[in-house]
Amino acid sequence: MAEIKVVLVGGPSYFPDDQRVQYAPSLTETFKKRFRNGYEHFVHQGPSTPWKARSFRPWSGRPGQPSRSEHDANGAGKTAFPSRERRHGTSVPSVIMINFPYPLPSDTTSEVDERAAAVALLPVGSYEQHGPHLPLVTDTLIACAIADRLAAAYPVQQLPPLTISCSHEHERWPGTVSISATTLHAVVSDIAASLRRGGTTALVVVNAHGGNHVLRNTVQESTARGERMALFPTADDWRTAAEDAGIHTDAHSDMHAGELETSILLHVGPQLVRIGHESMDHVHEDRRHLLTLGMDAYTASGVIGRPSLASAEKGQRLLAGLTESFADHLSALGVR
Repeated sequence: MAEIKVVLVGGPSYFPDDQRVQYAPSLTETFKKRFRNGYEHFVHQGPSTPWKARSFRPWSGRPGQPSRSEHDANGAGKTAFPSRERRHGTSVPSVIMINFPYPLPSDTTSEVDERAAAVALLPVGSYEQHGPHLPLVTDTLIACAIADRLAAAYPVQQLPPLTISCSHEHERWPGTVSISATTLHAVVSDIAASLRRGGTTALVVVNAHGGNHVLRNTVQESTARGERMALFPTADDWRTAAEDAGIHTDAHSDMHAGELETSILLHVGPQLVRIGHESMDHVHEDRRHLLTLGMDAYTASGVIGRPSLASAEKGQRLLAGLTESFADHLSALGVR
């Protein structure tokens, strides 16, 4: 049986139903168990029609073989699992495409010019382990979710996210990728300078990765030069939003891939949350040597927190609370 590789792709605006994509020859039991309801995969509709997105349907039988009841009268293959014969002998890679909750901003230059926003939002995430139940892009998804709601509520320009940042404490887990603090500082500073040259005089860095300590210094240095920059959300913003959302675990105990992050993912991208988060709880309160020893000194799974307490409703309330608290940050930047 072929191995299934999962690939996150752009949202519906980037992968419309009539776009031709390739389909995986088989679906393993592991894959079926790891993903919850709601994800999309791509199926073939016959020799003269393209591959199309279809929702997952329960299936019984051998991998790659549809049940007889799933064929229509003409054998067009209205099944989630087309047989090898229906693939016309072509060799296709073992890839399943899953819709990514947040496509990149699609503004044109004319639209940006017409909006003339004085403030830009730069989402900063990471590409790091988030336990067995959350994807490596979790922080980026959260940063984009926050920025998306802020852009809908306030007169700001939303920028594409920075998807790799300072995740060195997670590097002993497969998949984690980092850049240096120096590089992150330089990239954010360069983006702010470019925005100012284009007439956007203030930048809010929407950071969703706690390990990006350097961003505080980046904002402070910018302020000292007389430039306008802010870091959002602050610890106080998170604390207030978490309390209002009914998050039970405090910020210290819920450090990574716990109740808060899992709640937001259950709200914005439930198809990306793997089954089993209810049994992933792990708390390690004394982490005084984290910078020296790394995360793996305190957790084997990569989780520090209580994801079992997470819910989509809490995630929705968290984002609503953060959206409300953002008004004070605009005021601090001199924007009404």
